[in-house]
Amino acid sequence: MFKKDRAVSEGRATRILLADDHRPMREGMRGLIEKLPGAEVVAEAVDGIGAVRLAREFLPDLAILDVNMPTLNGIEATRRIVPEAPGVRILGVSVYTDKRFVEEMLGAGASGFLPKDSIFEELPHAIRVVISGGTYLSPAILDQVEPACIGEEPATYPAMLGVLASSEREALKLIARGLSTEDIATRLRASPEEVQGLRRKVMSKVGLYTMEGLARYALHQGLLGPDH
Repeated sequence: MFKKDRAVSEGRATRILLADDHRPMREGMRGLIEKLPGAEVVAEAVDGIGAVRLAREFLPDLAILDVNMPTLNGIEATRRIVPEAPGVRILGVSVYTDKRFVEEMLGAGASGFLPKDSIFEELPHAIRVVISGGTYLSPAILDQVEPACIGEEPATYPAMLGVLASSEREALKLIARGLSTEDIATRLRASPEEVQGLRRKVMSKVGLYTMEGLARYALHQGLLGPDH
């Protein structure tokens, strides 16, 4: 489930690098990852310099980097890893979730950002989205990020339709058809605020953050055909 093309072609599990200077946090993330089928932690770093070195050495499929690390922060480590360890996807984590940190991490080349207080709830899905080629942003921070900072939609859409609740799937169909928040609220018998919450959840779950991307995704998944 957590394998991506490179790992599958080599017949191995998805290999993950953890970098965080707080040992309890690393141990907690490692414990979560060890429970995921087809995923393994292959290296751990306690600072940014170590993260860059281990990324070059192990070439993991995914590096999970704390934004605030000693010697070299996660943003600068990401800027080094992207050109020096091609193919390594990066997920940033932090206790700080203001717009500047999120956008700088994405701008450096990360494929996602997760607040630390959401890790135990969202990390497995965030890994799945990023490994599948999407971008993961926690619903808690989605409103802070400018769409231009998120980058291109993936050419191959991640197969995340099955993780959507029925209400989220219905909201996706209506969003993809271009209905306004108010019209969607009327059809779903929900408040505009509830619709906005559904939109954030859908975006985070499928790893797409523009209306155009969601429309193409819904079409790709067969949600806009004559039977829908």
